[in-house]
Amino acid sequence: MTKAVVHLDVHPVHTTAITATLEGSTTTAARATLAAHSFKPLDERTMIVARIDCEEAHYADKAASALRAADIHVTITQAVQAAINEEWTWANYPLDWLTRDEMRRVSDDAQEIHDDIAAGRLRIHAHSRDAHTTVAVGTYIDGSPTDIHLHGKSVHLHGEDHLRVVSGVYDTPHEALKEFFALHSAQSIPGPAPLTARERWAASVLGHSAKPSAAGADHTPSAQAQREGHITEGDNEASRPAHEGLLSDFFDRYDDWERYRTGPDETTVASRECLTVRIEFDHEADPGEPSWTIAAYASPVGEREWTATFTSTTPPQLVSSFLHDLADAARARPSYGAPLRPSSPFSDTELPQILDAADWRYTEASYRHAVWKAPDRRTRMSYDEVEPKGWTISGSADPRWTATFSPSTPRFLIHPLIEQLSTATSAPLRRAALHDRSAERARPSTSTAPSTQEARVAAGRSSLRQTARSMSDGAVSTPPGPSKR
Repeated sequence: MTKAVVHLDVHPVHTTAITATLEGSTTTAARATLAAHSFKPLDERTMIVARIDCEEAHYADKAASALRAADIHVTITQAVQAAINEEWTWANYPLDWLTRDEMRRVSDDAQEIHDDIAAGRLRIHAHSRDAHTTVAVGTYIDGSPTDIHLHGKSVHLHGEDHLRVVSGVYDTPHEALKEFFALHSAQSIPGPAPLTARERWAASVLGHSAKPSAAGADHTPSAQAQREGHITEGDNEASRPAHEGLLSDFFDRYDDWERYRTGPDETTVASRECLTVRIEFDHEADPGEPSWTIAAYASPVGEREWTATFTSTTPPQLVSSFLHDLADAARARPSYGAPLRPSSPFSDTELPQILDAADWRYTEASYRHAVWKAPDRRTRMSYDEVEPKGWTISGSADPRWTATFSPSTPRFLIHPLIEQLSTATSAPLRRAALHDRSAERARPSTSTAPSTQEARVAAGRSSLRQTARSMSDGAVSTPPGPSKR
């Protein structure tokens, strides 16, 4: 019999999820230890941690310490170690007097609620919107809940992701439903709420995960990955075959588009019979230069009305989404009707609302542009007010990629790209750099928060519940803690 060895590595596609690969013939103790630290089994030799509170690295570190204490050998890749060493905190966290460890204890409560719902232990009867967040009512029915005190109870839930709390406990479903409908009757919807972006990400990781790739494995995006919506990035040479494949697939699927070359250069053109929509693909585009140019014209001899471009390193799934939505709309209106005509730019409030709902964060603005960052922190969207005006979506991962859209590009073509980048990326949500706690300690504290850790965490949980109750009554309470700085 050989002793167990555990290898911790980042997931090859969802890079904030962490995988544990087990070797040896005696892995029972290792699997139990990993399970106790939030890892879920994929198969007999692979486990994974993917949480809604973005704390995968923290729990991987705790698991590694527990494994070593049990005399089980652990190896950790540089990528996992870097994630463990990274210091971060939540931006605009409502319980801003809590330390990071105390925040983790509060968010672990939310993770337990999520796990109980996902495992079927907590059945959600109805949900509703309450101001800026989601509320729900449910009953613990199957098995034992993570919190044994809730066994057989019905509960009200308030909040989303790492801020979800039990805001009320009832002895029977009838009591819970009666109170819930009294508070939220106008907006109540039967069944559970739609998954948040982070919940969709966690579900995709746990439900469709790939094992860590072996050294030297081919990282070219696969057709399956494209179908499943994973946003994958690679070097320019690895991306090129995927883009070539997109072109071939496009012509196979849309036989109403004609294909031809423009003289001796390496450009393929796709055009419809109406000659008002044109797709150009440069087979030899340099990294950072557009390989795709899509344009629409007022008439076969008219002015260009809108343009979109994608560099050769753009994730193929984004290009595929844009092309298919364009071709489907063109097929629906053969004579170049309303779906492809230019649309007015997003209003001052429309796009921010769309981006905020998808967990993008407004980060900066100047006289010439505004910038939002996607949940993965590596992708940004900006609008330039100076010529050439328009939208730009770019990724900072190596290699960089860029997609540009003129202001009048139809919005139904841009919106799906925002959704894909919000739900298919694997990076953390709402992270911000950890502030200097030594400077904070040097300042006189105006906090009225409790002093002991247990009391502070309890106050945090109570504050979230009180906020939930206050919002249900039409008022928003401010949690106790230090004044905003």
